[in-house]
Amino acid sequence: MQTRLSFAMQARRAQIVDPTVRVIAREWLSKASFTRIAAEAGLSRARG
Repeated sequence: MQTRLSFAMQARRAQIVDPTVRVIAREWLSKASFTRIAAEAGLSRARG
């Protein structure tokens, strides 16, 4: 069964996935970190 994502969930996913791909492409997987990805995405490091 496939679940449809809401518009907000799709936007949030893009907000995280796109910067993750950019960081990995630029710095390789071994140097990618949550901190670098959050900075690329303009997100706070706080996790809840």
